[in-house]
Amino acid sequence: MSHRNEKTGNGINTPYDSAFKSIIKKCPRMALFLINEMFYKTGLIDEEYDGTERFELLSQELPDLEFGDLELDQRISVYKTEKRTFHLECQSTADGTMILRMIRYDTKTALDEAYYTSSIVRVKIDDFGLIFLRSTRNTPDVMTVLLEVPQGQSVSYHIPVIRMMNYSLDYIIEQRLYMLLPFLFFNYEKQLQKVSNDSSLYEEIQTLYNTIINRLRN
Repeated sequence: MSHRNEKTGNGINTPYDSAFKSIIKKCPRMALFLINEMFYKTGLIDEEYDGTERFELLSQELPDLEFGDLELDQRISVYKTEKRTFHLECQSTADGTMILRMIRYDTKTALDEAYYTSSIVRVKIDDFGLIFLRSTRNTPDVMTVLLEVPQGQSVSYHIPVIRMMNYSLDYIIEQRLYMLLPFLFFNYEKQLQKVSNDSSLYEEIQTLYNTIINRLRN
């Protein structure tokens, strides 16, 4: 997610943001299996998607007069028994303000789409999932947002986290998480720095690349 007009006045998209957005835009049904991995297998939604569901890719920008336009990686609505809207983000690393920016976007979207009558206002926040391309052992698998509301009450919701370091080629192929394939090489990032001086390491990386191509062809 990029935050335009912040400090420099320019929006900054990393190559990883651009790759993630391009994959969803060109092969949007792949996102349904990613949603299964994030939300269904963690028990955050009750229905599993089989890839045939009707879906809608939503706007990635939200005007913000105070901070400038907010731009997210992807927002997608899926229609099955009920309509659910998911906000998906791909981040190379975590930073201290990222979650706050995401919540700001989701809250503003929820308010813009709020349903209200003379006595009730219904505000629905999107299901939000996060991919960390880089992570450590201390990176959580689930993050929690806790909202303290009036009358001494509070409400919380969970943000599932995919950490690429936990994903192998075999698992990605078996679960049809094909949109994660371009990011698999993050698991070899430290080794890639040495590849030019290590012929055996070069052959290992080349073998992985060829294996990916062959698995996809089959």
